[in-house]
Amino acid sequence: KEEDCFQSSPHQKHYPVGHWIHRTTDASSLPPSPTSRLHFTCGDLKCVVTGTMSRLTRSQRRKQSQISALAQYILSGDCKNVCILVGAGIATASGIPDFRGPEGLYNTLKTQLAQDPGLLTATPAQIKKILETPIYVFDCDLYRENPVIYNEVRLALILGTFERKWKPTIAHYFAVLLDRKGKLLRIYSMNIDGLLDRVGLPPDKILDVHGNITRVACESCGAEMDFADFVNEVKEKTRNIYDPADGPDKSTPIKCRRCGNATVKPRTVLFGSNLPKEFDPVTKQVMPKADLLFVAGTSLQVYPANTLPGMTSKNAKRVVVNAVDVGEDLGFDYDFLEGKCEEVFLELIIELGWLSDLEEVSRGNLTESSVELIRERKLAEPNA
Repeated sequence: KEEDCFQSSPHQKHYPVGHWIHRTTDASSLPPSPTSRLHFTCGDLKCVVTGTMSRLTRSQRRKQSQISALAQYILSGDCKNVCILVGAGIATASGIPDFRGPEGLYNTLKTQLAQDPGLLTATPAQIKKILETPIYVFDCDLYRENPVIYNEVRLALILGTFERKWKPTIAHYFAVLLDRKGKLLRIYSMNIDGLLDRVGLPPDKILDVHGNITRVACESCGAEMDFADFVNEVKEKTRNIYDPADGPDKSTPIKCRRCGNATVKPRTVLFGSNLPKEFDPVTKQVMPKADLLFVAGTSLQVYPANTLPGMTSKNAKRVVVNAVDVGEDLGFDYDFLEGKCEEVFLELIIELGWLSDLEEVSRGNLTESSVELIRERKLAEPNA
């Protein structure tokens, strides 16, 4: 009899309720996952669909049984409400860099600033602090001192989002499939790229924990600005640090048309500022109802989003999908699926028998890497 993949091992660590740590370490420095935790890679499963089950090792067969058990649970009547917490890792396949990865925004910015301190319109003291702590570039105190830095760093994302440069991935559409099956309770997104707005999910199923770059308002008086109007002003008034030949030579602030303050920006949450007002009441109502929580593409280093897994009921099942194991020190037990988000979710979608549904809902709107993944899998397993 196969062991239930969600059953806790007698050797598994358990943590006291309320034991939360605000993590600041890089995810790559985390200790290896304990052997008691279910840990299997997407790569281990690829040979299964090509009909080579007999050549799998015992470990690989067990790993395949785990993802099968997860699919069976999702299809069962016991799994009625699913929540998802997603981070930048679900959008890297779209071409949007993450924050803390080796080639993420923080490391890239730090390297470029070290080579060219004049890259940003900032004082030497501000540059020094950003070099010491790259996340300071998105700190609310720095924004109050010097609002043009935000627009300079965010220019590529602002313009790319407006021009629809990037498309959603399989990971984004997994939420859509859950919703169509009547199982999605809520998806919490730590991303600000607006990609979830383009997959057909009902707006009330999405909670943008850190805001959304397509919604613009004055930080001082709250007056809203149309995104297209904001983009035009950004092009006219923001020096392009990614392509200096494109745009003005000097950055100037964007002033509010109502109050005149230079505090107009996308409604994204800066470090040190408040989350959207609906976060607390919605979370307290929603999370205890979840039978299953997916945590995907996040290092779980940012508070308070990293407390969401601990807000589920004691009977809820939690699954982390990520390139590296994360969250060991945050006080909750979970099962770990290692791999790129779009690859792992494709494996699960195939196991669920939802591949044709995925193709239907995403037609013409998937990023190329996701399209290619589906094409490869269909060639390897025509009946998937």
